[in-house]
Amino acid sequence: MTLKFNHFFLMLALIALPLQVNAQQPAPPHPSKGLMPNPTQGKRLFEKNCAQ
Repeated sequence: MTLKFNHFFLMLALIALPLQVNAQQPAPPHPSKGLMPNPTQGKRLFEKNCAQ
């Protein structure tokens, strides 16, 4: 009885482990069109609002 019980939890762990690993890898974000980075504008905005 104990051997079957241990096999059950071993199989459960082997099934659950890949699901857990896969759940921790979110997809990278994709910027919307029109919101692409603009280094020139970003530098100006940074200097105006952040750099002190």
